[in-house]
Amino acid sequence: MSIEINTVYDKERILAFNDFIAKSKAGFWVFMGVCLLIALACVGLCAALDALNMTLILLTALMLFIDILYVFVYVAVPRITLKKNKNVGTCVKYTFRDDCFTIEAENPHVQESSTVKYAAIQRVRQGGGDIYLFMSKLQAYIVDTSALSEPELEALRTLLKNNIDSKKIKM
Repeated sequence: MSIEINTVYDKERILAFNDFIAKSKAGFWVFMGVCLLIALACVGLCAALDALNMTLILLTALMLFIDILYVFVYVAVPRITLKKNKNVGTCVKYTFRDDCFTIEAENPHVQESSTVKYAAIQRVRQGGGDIYLFMSKLQAYIVDTSALSEPELEALRTLLKNNIDSKKIKM
């Protein structure tokens, strides 16, 4: 049995993946926000007690700068660099088989094919109409499932569940 799926890596799909990565770090964003609020509360308390000094102000400003830098890196940089990304418009054909899946990518700059064993997948997540097959923490194959019928989608899910440890899958 094999399942074939074509995915076009368009701007919206790439940005949706980047947004998925940023949202998956919700705990990190909350931690950064709480730390910043605590620092701002300390600055406010020191100001009220007339004990404010330049070191405290500089450290709080540095913390604010780091928070803004992280938001910039995770939200703005992908949107800025997308215009120069040569992968935009790449058409990828996935063929899922019982023991592995093959990838055939094609665009004006690249024509590539490879075979991937399911054991190489670190985790599987679903975001919108796509399934992300993560090969590392930040890199994944994006599989567009929007054109699949419900039985085909269920067959793909079953195939992935049969070949990948259930602890790695959240769909």
